[in-house]
Amino acid sequence: MSGIEDTCVLRARGLRKQYGREAGLVRAVDGVDLDVAAGQTLAVMGPSGCGKSTLLHLLGGLDRPTAGELFFGNRRVDQLSERALAPLRRHEIGFVFQAFPASRRAHRPRERRTAGPVGQIITTAGAPPGPPAP
Repeated sequence: MSGIEDTCVLRARGLRKQYGREAGLVRAVDGVDLDVAAGQTLAVMGPSGCGKSTLLHLLGGLDRPTAGELFFGNRRVDQLSERALAPLRRHEIGFVFQAFPASRRAHRPRERRTAGPVGQIITTAGAPPGPPAP
């Protein structure tokens, strides 16, 4: 490998997620190619229902693609078992969800949402830690 592939912490090729069949087929994610370098910040934006959350769930290993390949560093992860994915999600991928569960909101009704309008942020290995942007 050379170039961007050497520095990628996250790489997707032809990533697809489909739901339903025939007339009811929904292409939530349709052929995404993506390279994310170490330390790079990535924002996923778009209108409601366009597949942002689905894409982020695929990239974070929370959901399985219908087709395509997903790599963390040089390791292909889209074909890993749930057992093999668990430590990867635990130690190498972080999520900040836009909405807190109802039980947490009940205890902290004035708590501000920290993820903003993007909804979710994936922090990949190599991203520098720091406070959230104002």
